[in-house]
Amino acid sequence: MPIFSVNQLTTMQWTLEEDVLFYCDNGFRAIGLSLNKVESFGREKSKELIHDLGMEVSSLGSIGFHNDIAGTTLDDQIDEAKDAVVVAAELAAHCLILHTGGIAGHLKKNRFRLISTVLDELLPFAEDHGVRLAIEPLSAEPSSGKTFSHDWEDVIQIIDRFRSKQLGINLDIFHCGFKALTHFGPLFARFVFLLQICDYFHKPRISRRRPKSIHFTRERCPFGGGNFDINDFQRFISQDEF
Repeated sequence: MPIFSVNQLTTMQWTLEEDVLFYCDNGFRAIGLSLNKVESFGREKSKELIHDLGMEVSSLGSIGFHNDIAGTTLDDQIDEAKDAVVVAAELAAHCLILHTGGIAGHLKKNRFRLISTVLDELLPFAEDHGVRLAIEPLSAEPSSGKTFSHDWEDVIQIIDRFRSKQLGINLDIFHCGFKALTHFGPLFARFVFLLQICDYFHKPRISRRRPKSIHFTRERCPFGGGNFDINDFQRFISQDEF
């Protein structure tokens, strides 16, 4: 049964306590947690507060892997990710959001090798702790330097390699666009652990190197102010596949 929640990055400037109390007072029974906010507020305090209010944790995010961070080895990043898995297990989070790592200057096939190396070690650890990992594809725009996976088909290739029920996808409408959802069909229930919705619009930007060249980037905005059509979304989630 799908649950509806609010991600606490929606209220970025608030504390975890302010987020949880406000969401609960306004009728939400689940919350998507920020790992940074949990660490700032305290793991035990976070767990106690959420438990006392009877809220579920729809997701914990996020962890990522980069081969271009000075002074940070891949082993260090895997150790940090394992610690996040433990936090997710303690909070009974439905999934832990994962970003696959930066493109840097390498070939795409090497990015698959990087995340495969990571998952060889991290996935069994997550399985032992009962935590599901949800890989999030990011849009192919300047801000996407965090990941090499620019579409859900890339992620499905990774998931097919491991064939674990604990490995799936986090689809963010901001990054994948609504049309991507319609391509899943029966695969949706199998692969998608988390679906994040938001409204956004395309903002034109002029290239500094090419003043006559204009490209468009996505910008988040309040619901009703952008391209997101709630009626299309309602029709989508009413389908049997969802």
